[in-house]
Amino acid sequence: MNCQLGRWLAGFFGVLMSTGSLAMEFHNNTLKVGYGTSGGEPYEILNDRGELISGINYDLGKKIARELGKTPLFYPMPVLRADAMLSSGTVEILCLYNPAFLASPEEYYWSDPFFKQTEVFIVPSPVQLNSRDQLSGLSIGAHLGYHYHPETMKLFSDARASRIDREDSDTLYDLLSLGRLGALIDTRVAFDYRMKKHKQQSQFVLKQSDLIDAEYDLYCALSQKSLLPLDSLNQALRKLVDAGEIASVFDRYR
Repeated sequence: MNCQLGRWLAGFFGVLMSTGSLAMEFHNNTLKVGYGTSGGEPYEILNDRGELISGINYDLGKKIARELGKTPLFYPMPVLRADAMLSSGTVEILCLYNPAFLASPEEYYWSDPFFKQTEVFIVPSPVQLNSRDQLSGLSIGAHLGYHYHPETMKLFSDARASRIDREDSDTLYDLLSLGRLGALIDTRVAFDYRMKKHKQQSQFVLKQSDLIDAEYDLYCALSQKSLLPLDSLNQALRKLVDAGEIASVFDRYR
């Protein structure tokens, strides 16, 4: 091998090693955070180009990444693709989730619980609803792909109530306001946000009923393809909980 060829090869492999080191450094300094595409505001707030700019998932992802010393990269996750994106490592963490939401929860690592979520039935203001028996014969608005309380799911499977699925919350609320639904299921946080946003609109005549569908803990699912240790994720979440930062994220939108 002549000297000129040797120098060229050394330079070529040096560039390859440098490029690989930069790619590894980039990978180690970022956190790929998934967010659902069907929760709507206040969980995901998008700009006119469909880019995530605010919301609970955005704020929480930034805070977790900050505690881990990483830069968050946000990836939209349609509910029916959540399993595939987590399994492949396309997304490293998916928070505001519960093992019951995924088809194969054992395929992921799960953080400690960090927030208690409450889902309620939303109805027109004059309606009094305090029992599932009152749902018989009604059309109930639900988010596409979501699992609800077993008694509610049985209402649907037994055809005692009709499940009307939509991917976005705005459409469900429009259908309820127009009288095309008897009720819809949403989280208390999301409804509080909607009430706050529309409090000046006299036509917003919906309310939370006395009937709670479910209360459950929220977790972060961690892909087994991620290099992030589960202990590190749990430590970050504990710091945020203890400092009141997670509660403040939810309170900001209520």
